[in-house]
Amino acid sequence: MRTSFFFLSAFLLVAACAKDAETTAPHSQIPSASSSTVANTQSEFPPGPGRQLSSSTVANAQAAYPPGPNIAAKPSPFTTVTSSEVAMDGVTIWDNYATVICPAGSHVTGGGYEVTSGIFNARVINSGPIGGNAWGVHAIVNLGAAASFKAIAVCMS
Repeated sequence: MRTSFFFLSAFLLVAACAKDAETTAPHSQIPSASSSTVANTQSEFPPGPGRQLSSSTVANAQAAYPPGPNIAAKPSPFTTVTSSEVAMDGVTIWDNYATVICPAGSHVTGGGYEVTSGIFNARVINSGPIGGNAWGVHAIVNLGAAASFKAIAVCMS
């Protein structure tokens, strides 16, 4: 049984590797490029050390850059607003709140906070929107540890 399996697998291997065997891959429908097309393309671009682009080609390329029409940039509808720094000394003030309000006519879309000192002492308890146009942050510190932080709001008009 082993011998017949060995001879069968050897026969299939030889048959698969034969030079005149048809491939199992589908035939491509894309015509191949002729050697003259490839030669013409290679001689035109890119310009080699002995060739240079004409001045009209360079002028046309410079006139077309940047692509597209010249449109003035639209102002961003988003504004970032930061509160003043809020301090906690860890002796008389153990927790504190920072609130930032969006400009009139805009609403809050996101926000966060920045710990400006005592980064390892401050623990933020809550950071989130207050109503539709403000962001609030509540932080605490341990006894005797000082820290300060700011609230940051991203507003959209």
